[in-house]
This record gives sequence, C-alpha cells and structure tokens, in this order.
Amino acid sequence: VVVAPDSELPLRSDEQFFGTEMPRATQWMGAPFVYKGERLDYYDYVRQAVAKGDVVYDPVMETRLMVRELCDDLHYRAQSIDIAVKAGLNNRAQPSRLPDNIYGTSGDWETYSTPSRDARLKTSFVELKDQIVRFVEMAKTGDDKLDYAGTDIAGDLAAVYGEEAAACKVSYTASNGEVRELGFEEARSRVFDFSFDPYHCPELRWGARDPAELATCPDGETKRAWYDAQQRLRNQVERTYDVRMGFTLGQLKAAAPGSGQDDAPETDVMAALSAPLRGTLADGGPAAPDEPVRAVSTAP
Repeated sequence: VVVAPDSELPLRSDEQFFGTEMPRATQWMGAPFVYKGERLDYYDYVRQAVAKGDVVYDPVMETRLMVRELCDDLHYRAQSIDIAVKAGLNNRAQPSRLPDNIYGTSGDWETYSTPSRDARLKTSFVELKDQIVRFVEMAKTGDDKLDYAGTDIAGDLAAVYGEEAAACKVSYTASNGEVRELGFEEARSRVFDFSFDPYHCPELRWGARDPAELATCPDGETKRAWYDAQQRLRNQVERTYDVRMGFTLGQLKAAAPGSGQDDAPETDVMAALSAPLRGTLADGGPAAPDEPVRAVSTAP
C-alpha cells in the first residue's frame, strides 16, 4: 500500500487551518473566513460552505435547537461528574499543584476532570447569547439570510428561549446523597462557577455559592482556597493546550501568567434583549425562569 502525499489528493485543502484570504494567516487562531464578501466566524463559514449555497436562518427554530443542545450538554456533564464522584476523587486530598496543562494530561486528572468539557459548554452559552443578538440585528437590517415573517423578533426569541429554558432541568447528587435540581437559567448563571477540578465536592463542581447549598460540602479550607483561586481559569473559554499550567495555590492567588482572566464573558440572553421587553414578558409572557437550585429527593 502506497499512501498518496497531500499534494496528490484532489480534494485536499488547508483552508480550514489558514482561512480563505491571501496571504494566508500564519496563526490558525487568526485565520479569516470570508463568504461572498462577508467575514464569518469559522462555524458559520463551514455551514455556508457545506450547504453549497446561501444558508437561510430560521431564528426561532435556531434558538430552540441551541437551547436544547445546551440542555443536553448539561446532562452529559452531570454524567461526567457522577463518574468522578463514584470513583471517589472528591474524597482525596488536593494535589499540591495543577497538571502541566489542565486541558491535556494523563492519569486521574485526564479521566475525571472537566476543563475541556466546561470550556465547550461556556463557549456555547456565550455563542447562544451572541447569536440571538445577531438575529435581532439581522432583522433590523432586513438581512435576506433571515427567514422571519414576524414583527417582534426580540419578543419571539425571548418567548422561545423562555419556553425551552423552562423545560430543561438537570440534577446532581450532593455530598449527603440528596438529589438536587437546577433549572437552565440557574445553570447558565453559575456556569463560570462550575469547578472542573475532580478533587472538589459535587456542590462546588456545580458552582454552588449559597451557604445552604454549600452546607453539605465537606471540603475543608485548603480545597475551598483552591476553588477560589481557580476562578480566573474558570473565566476563560479558550482551551490553551500550549500553556504550562502546573500552578501552585500561591501562584494562582498571584494571578500568574497563563492562569486565566479576571472577568467572565456575558451569557445572559434576557439581559441582552431590551428592558421594556423584559417588563412586557413579566406581565404575562413566558420569560426565562431564574430558579434557585432545589432538592428533589434524598437517597436512601
């Protein structure tokens, strides 16, 4: 068997790595993707390219599907956390430093931690908000790529977002065996507080801040200090596989280079829409719920 070199493959292209424009980008993270004169992000460009023509967006259906996909991702995360808890990682002592890179390593951290999964989840929440805002702007400008015949796109998107958010519930098992339920909006509001560290209690893994919810977490002063110090790492959505991250607790507290960012991106869809719109919804429309976590059952 003789494998053909890349140069002989008729459909080969490095466009996905370096963009569509000449001269080619030298760093893939800065690669530009342009379709019919419009610069798009990578995923929108791929969607246009594989469709072999102009993609038309149904904003109501797109919003509905994006929320449902995020709900699925929250459930997948719950399964991942349960696996780590069943393996007893949260009962072990906190290591003295992080792995060389939290996104790609080996051993228990690679098996049971969730920094990459959480980064994808956080990115999706940010993109959901950005995409909904984009749909509203497209409607204002009469963009022909938008398939929308209504007269109040902001209200319609808020309504479908609220409907799907209300239908999404995710549960986790607390340290005392109690099963607790989070609504979609509650999960969204604390997504940057979700701990990716498998040595933390389930309550911290799900970003608990309320003293009543945290009361069942057995983590002592050292683990709580690690959780607080990892906030800057939780604030970032980029998965930086090329950065050394074997930080100690002291280095995290000192905001060492490569240890994240001070502020998290905004994910609040309803806040991105108008304040008068939220008032109208509160008078009777289906605004997105902002439910606190609640216990739904207790394990035997």
